[in-house]
Amino acid sequence: MNTKPKLRVGILINRLEVQAWVYQMLELIQASDYAAIELVVINASPVPESNRTLREKLQNNAGRIGYLAVRSLLDRLHDIIADGTNAVDAADARVDASALLAGIPSITVNPEQTRFSDYFPDEDVASIRSADLDVIIRIGFRILRGDILHCARAGVWSFHHGDNRVNRGGPAGFWEVMESWPVTGSVLQVLSEDMDNGLVLERTWTRTNINGISDTRSKVLWKSLAFIPRNLRRLHQLGANDFLRNAALENGAPELYSAPLYKQPENGRFFWLLCRKALEKLLKGMASRFYTEQWQLLYQFGSELSTTIYRFKAIDSPGRRNWADPTVITHAAEFYIFFEDFIGDGPGHLSVIKLNPNGEISEPETVLKTDHHLSYPFIFRHEDEYYMVPESMATGNISLYRCTKFPDQWEFHSHLMQDIVASDSTLHFHNGKWWLFTCIAQREHFSASDELYLFYADDFRSAEWTPHPLNPIVSDVRSARPAGRVLQLMGKLYRPSQISAPSYGYGLNLNEILVMNETEYHEVRVSSATPDWQRDVVGLHTLSYEPGLTVIDARFRKRKWSWLRYLGF
Repeated sequence: MNTKPKLRVGILINRLEVQAWVYQMLELIQASDYAAIELVVINASPVPESNRTLREKLQNNAGRIGYLAVRSLLDRLHDIIADGTNAVDAADARVDASALLAGIPSITVNPEQTRFSDYFPDEDVASIRSADLDVIIRIGFRILRGDILHCARAGVWSFHHGDNRVNRGGPAGFWEVMESWPVTGSVLQVLSEDMDNGLVLERTWTRTNINGISDTRSKVLWKSLAFIPRNLRRLHQLGANDFLRNAALENGAPELYSAPLYKQPENGRFFWLLCRKALEKLLKGMASRFYTEQWQLLYQFGSELSTTIYRFKAIDSPGRRNWADPTVITHAAEFYIFFEDFIGDGPGHLSVIKLNPNGEISEPETVLKTDHHLSYPFIFRHEDEYYMVPESMATGNISLYRCTKFPDQWEFHSHLMQDIVASDSTLHFHNGKWWLFTCIAQREHFSASDELYLFYADDFRSAEWTPHPLNPIVSDVRSARPAGRVLQLMGKLYRPSQISAPSYGYGLNLNEILVMNETEYHEVRVSSATPDWQRDVVGLHTLSYEPGLTVIDARFRKRKWSWLRYLGF
């Protein structure tokens, strides 16, 4: 049981009606055993122009009717061209938080306003200081300046929904979509006088939906709501001094920022962006009519890990079948490659082929087929028995199978975890413990490629896995998702991972694991591979190695009609 006093938290909001993601974040704080909201600070200043109704905008901008009319038309075009149907619930839907915050002391502040910034009056700063707060969370107001930044022991925490290394300003998700950036970032930071350049407490990156601003924004908002509870828990465990010291060490050296301050574009710039986005969608739609894509396996023999991909030989998948997610196993001095086998968008099953050193390939045999999708056959040997953990995300379980007759007969053993949306679970034995890497989607319709979680147990057959205290240990769509078994090479550990942006299965990384124990985890990317070695290759995302053979998969672009080759496509 937690015996430490709860952290005292203050929140800065514009009104008691908050966005849905904010409401859920406040719920998590109030339900926790490490923090409680002790003060609500409400903004008494006029509603920002961006939040006004059309009628209010017209009344306050009588001299700009033409501009607003054009803007309204552009906004409508924007909805059609660059804001498709949401795959997730709208994170910015309004929710009344009056009942949730009832009984909590509150004050109303009318800040002194400059063009962009808010300064709190001295008497309000004194009232907030008297609340003896550990943290202030900024949800409302504008850019904060002055003494309010120093009214809590751990400072004022604020989100920047964008990667502040490449994008300062806003609006959230707008420029990432309109300029087709592969990823959209989000940052939790301790505010300083330097806009969007405070002490960073946590970062995340998710794949940009280049056809949906609202969808991209909602995904980033939902993901980032977990930042505050996670960091409040760590602050509660460490205390303010150690927490801020650790954060400062993790921030490392100062970073220069040379991009512009992003803001809502003027009408001319907005129109040009919409034209470019419309052309991009048109060309992409035309390409889908002429081309299809197919996953194939590639291999190279050699005693060491093969790293020069253009030298790999392809194994043509028969017909329209896709072969992906390879795992190579050496059994009785012969190589067996297990893989996901599927056609089009149909459900996958698991198959195996035998590859001889002379390049002869056996006919594929079905290994495991169920009424749900299967992929990523992670196979390992323990005490002269083979075990497999296939991806079975559709079932909501991480399941373990045991081989009864190699290579094609397997039986269900147990569930390692249940009621979880997890992808590409990967086991590794290290320093007397079994470690389980898996990507978890925390919300319905969310990507299972963004956040990597780590668990450990004494026995891999356990149903009781201890979560690592730093979970998620990676929060980046470009490096989180596992891409094969952990490799031990020259005394070092390397974790292959997928690059899942700008598209799923775009490339893979090798990440060196520097520290892995019950309290620490740290990895660094040391190498990456992207589909650059051949014109018709558009992706790769799995690596498997056994001494003597390296196998990967690659996604090939195929012509739908043979006459295209005569036109040089």
